[in-house]
Amino acid sequence: MSVRHGILLLWMGLKMINPKNLIRGSVWLVDLDPTRGHEQAKKRPCLVISANNYNQGQAGLAVIMPITSRPRELFWYVPLDSSQGGLDKKSYIICDQVRNVSLQRFSSTCLGFVSDLVLEQVEERLHVLFYLIPKE
Repeated sequence: MSVRHGILLLWMGLKMINPKNLIRGSVWLVDLDPTRGHEQAKKRPCLVISANNYNQGQAGLAVIMPITSRPRELFWYVPLDSSQGGLDKKSYIICDQVRNVSLQRFSSTCLGFVSDLVLEQVEERLHVLFYLIPKE
């Protein structure tokens, strides 16, 4: 994002976060509204899953997965202990709700990070969701 673009966003009253802070595996509050159908809505914690170089690129976008505190016994829900991601209660990453969102949807501070084990569990579900089969 150019300096000129950043100044324009500030002039328009839109907040900006520093894209250098968007690290894969970090958890942020993200405003997911407006939504359609069964998409997760409202401002909620989300896990950043896109690569750091994408998050910090010119597009001003990041790929996220919403997090909920509502338990469900589904394959797509990866459990998070309350000690991870800066969350105050047990939560679940909803791995079948992958979204590419503007950086303007992010709150200004990172809540925390998830463990490598949690990221591996998320990646397993992404492989199933997108039918990513290793080439032999």
